[in-house]
Amino acid sequence: MIRFTPIKLSDKSWVDEIVMSENSPSADYNFGNIYIWDKHFKQLTARCGDRMLTKLRYDGKPTFVFPIGSGELRPAIEALREFAAWRGYPFCLRGITEQHREMLEAEYPGRFDYTEDVNNADYIYLAEKLIEERQAARKAKNFARADEIRNELLEKGITLLDTREGVKWKRA
Repeated sequence: MIRFTPIKLSDKSWVDEIVMSENSPSADYNFGNIYIWDKHFKQLTARCGDRMLTKLRYDGKPTFVFPIGSGELRPAIEALREFAAWRGYPFCLRGITEQHREMLEAEYPGRFDYTEDVNNADYIYLAEKLIEERQAARKAKNFARADEIRNELLEKGITLLDTREGVKWKRA
């Protein structure tokens, strides 16, 4: 059984090693963020081979972060599933990128359900990126693509308003 412990400054060297091997563009994957947000999310960490396991509380519920690193994925996932079963709560992973999803599907074809969390702060970055893409489509007079993007954002609960000052957006 894995043993989760609170993150400590003395963990920095092994965490940095794993974080660097993840090679992720996400700012979440650095020791400073993990350490600073520890109190807010009540994070606990453990090492499983060359992967870091993170247990936290999100919206008051226990959950896990995708096990980052470069080691084998299956032992890390199985360790998390076993821990969740032992504690009697549902197995839930957060922070899954498209690359992580592909890794999970390769290892566990069709075994997981995926749900977008539109209230997650990362979702804002996606909205802003799509708005920029829409602006470029409009500039290129590709109004069909611009409308597709507007509709995609609307489906995700984001309303756009074109103004003289630029595009404004809000949650619907």
